[in-house]
Amino acid sequence: MKTNLKYPILLILVFISCNVQENKIENKKSFYHENKNIKYGFDFNKFFVSEKKIKRGDTFGSILESNGIDYPEVHNILQNIKNQVSVRKLNIGKKYFILFSNDSIKRPEYFIYSNDITSFSFIKLKDSVFGKKVNKPIKIRELEAKGVIESSLYETMINNGYNEQLSYYLSDIYAWTIDFFRLQKGDKFKVLYQERFVDDTVSIGISKILAASFEHK
Repeated sequence: MKTNLKYPILLILVFISCNVQENKIENKKSFYHENKNIKYGFDFNKFFVSEKKIKRGDTFGSILESNGIDYPEVHNILQNIKNQVSVRKLNIGKKYFILFSNDSIKRPEYFIYSNDITSFSFIKLKDSVFGKKVNKPIKIRELEAKGVIESSLYETMINNGYNEQLSYYLSDIYAWTIDFFRLQKGDKFKVLYQERFVDDTVSIGISKILAASFEHK
């Protein structure tokens, strides 16, 4: 007696094909996730990116005009963002980015300007034009610094790679008990403190001293 295996084999092939397609989709998702290049809230991989620094004489308008946006459109952009962000004063040496569409036309779509270490502004240049100032998230870390004095407290902090502000905080804490101009080689210090960071690695200062000890003489 013969058994018809046509349909079971067909079902197996369909099942295998579905699994292959799902794996391809997952691999694409994984590849996309792993290759994101997120900066200032944008995936830079999706754009053609021009990165430059503000030069003497640069204005927001002149920068846009040199990147293919004519004056009437520049005027329209300025009118739309005047109550949202200020681009009247661009500081020489500060970075800015223009994000172009990642195609053959390469139309400028966004202007990003880093106002200072803790914030940036971006302006959408096409369609629904608008501007926004964004404050970067600040992370607070609890850290420890300790060392042995070789010459001065300040130099010891610097030589050990610690934030130089710590020497001023310790000098203030022990101002009435230790003469920091008469420290001796071998004096020891230890301090627990909180430091604020943006962009994970850029310090914007000490926020609080949690505990400190100093062995003098």
